[in-house]
Amino acid sequence: MNLDDLLRGAAVEVRDLHLKVGAYPMMRVGPGALIPVNENKRLDHLDTLTMGSGIMTPAQQKKFEAVRKSISPYSVAGLVASLQHLSAARGRWALVLRVIPTKILSMNDLLLPPVLKRIADEERRPGARHGTTAAAKARRSPP
Repeated sequence: MNLDDLLRGAAVEVRDLHLKVGAYPMMRVGPGALIPVNENKRLDHLDTLTMGSGIMTPAQQKKFEAVRKSISPYSVAGLVASLQHLSAARGRWALVLRVIPTKILSMNDLLLPPVLKRIADEERRPGARHGTTAAAKARRSPP
């Protein structure tokens, strides 16, 4: 089992990937609960050790050995995964990765209310105060 495969195999809506010794790889979809990525194999010490050390540079590994906690970026084609937490309590590694897609979603893809599209599309003059609120303030304040 390798980290790149887990990240690529996760659904688009995945926010976090949780990897812990003795548990199945888990993913958080939206604001919901954790669900297993697959139930083929529980992670063992070697799985988490390999995935965790594969993310870190030698300098980060040295710091991790001293502090036993780390945060670092990691990327896979099409995705960026920010390592939010890596710890080694009682010699058992645990990782939490925040999955950040590299594709920028449109207003429609994000299911945002139409009023936000109207605000975003408003014309702005270079050198003037920007935004809807600033325009209203400019009309109220004396020159």
